[in-house]
Amino acid sequence: MRSPTRPRLLLPTVAISLACAISGCTPSASPEAEPTRASAPATSTATSTPSSTAAPVVTPVATPSSAPSSVPTVDCDDVLTPEENASLAEDGLVEQDPPLPLDDVMARMLDEGALGCQWQGQGDVIVWFAQQQLDEAGWQERRAELVASGYTESNDPFAGTLVAPSNAEENYIPSVLYSGGMLYYVSYARFLTSVLALP
Repeated sequence: MRSPTRPRLLLPTVAISLACAISGCTPSASPEAEPTRASAPATSTATSTPSSTAAPVVTPVATPSSAPSSVPTVDCDDVLTPEENASLAEDGLVEQDPPLPLDDVMARMLDEGALGCQWQGQGDVIVWFAQQQLDEAGWQERRAELVASGYTESNDPFAGTLVAPSNAEENYIPSVLYSGGMLYYVSYARFLTSVLALP
């Protein structure tokens, strides 16, 4: 007689079922993978700033120089011939700064910006000189005033020399000469021959 086998095959299954019933176990569900969120593209919050523009370089504009002054660009050391400068030094005459004008004619020239020179030593010998830039119209006006005050025209030492009246200044007879746009003043006429700019 064949022995029954089916019951023996069912026992383990029944035992497992009873164990699950007692312990309350439930089949574990396999965890589902969470869907991966697509990351949003990063938005740059930095605001692009335009590159700084270099400030334009300002080139200074040259301004025209003021009108030339009537003061010559020479001084008392430059106006006389080397021979005359040596003679003054030999006689012990030295430049006086500032010069004291000999008369009103020289004083006016200095007031108007003329170069004025005075050489003096220990004695009573004094030499005066002045030169002033003057246009032709200005010279004609000045000449008329000088003639009206007693100046007379002479050709000594140069043509056109105007000589003051003999009583103008004690021991001195000033003279003036207009040449090349320049008015020259000396304390005596022969001193004009010592002026470097005159022929």
